[in-house]
Amino acid sequence: MACIYPEKFAFIGKEIANVVVDSAAAEAKQYGLPEGRGAAVLAGMKFVLGHRIWEDPYYSGISTTLRDPLPADGADRLRQLLLRAGEREL
Repeated sequence: MACIYPEKFAFIGKEIANVVVDSAAAEAKQYGLPEGRGAAVLAGMKFVLGHRIWEDPYYSGISTTLRDPLPADGADRLRQLLLRAGEREL
């Protein structure tokens, strides 16, 4: 996180950053995302875009993707989430 957004990391500190990572890991499991990679993506999104990003109407595609029942597996859901976030590859 310190490499992604050093100013914000300096502001929130390591302890809060760990809380973000821990909550992202629990949420990744809840949404069926792959262990490790899914948590890392959610933690990065929470850190950069806000800790309740899935409830932000500006980013409604993220919530839709996480709650979509169609992806057969977590890797597919993560791929779709990254596409919604603007990434080209996993």
